[in-house]
Parts: sequence; C-alpha cells; structure tokens
Amino acid sequence: MANSKSSGGLNAFVNKHIMPVAAKIGSFKPLIAVRDGIAMAMPLIIVGSLIHFQLPVGLIGYQKLLFMV
Repeated sequence: MANSKSSGGLNAFVNKHIMPVAAKIGSFKPLIAVRDGIAMAMPLIIVGSLIHFQLPVGLIGYQKLLFMV
C-alpha cells in the first residue's frame, strides 16, 4: 500500500498549487463555449459514424457520390 504521508503531501501540493490555476482556466468563457459545443455535437458525431459504418460500399449511387467529390 502507498505511504499515506507521501500521497497526502501530493494531494496538498495539487490542491494548493494546481487546482487554483485549473479553476481559473475552467472558468474562462471561450473555453466553456468550446466545451459545450463539443458536448452538443458529440451525439451527432456518434450517430453519423455508426451510419457511415452501416453503409454498403457497393451501391452505385454511393460510388457516384465518391467520384463527384
């Protein structure tokens, strides 16, 4: 088992030095907007990727679409 004194020291260091910086960065409005945008787009990305894997590649219309692009 890990030494409780050393892990307590690490926790104290992180809470004292790193957490205030992380809290300031986490409350930065542009980063919050990017985070929320990614969170809102994620279900569409997942559904789109699942549909993409279900498409049969041998369809003529799909092949024509690929040649047009």
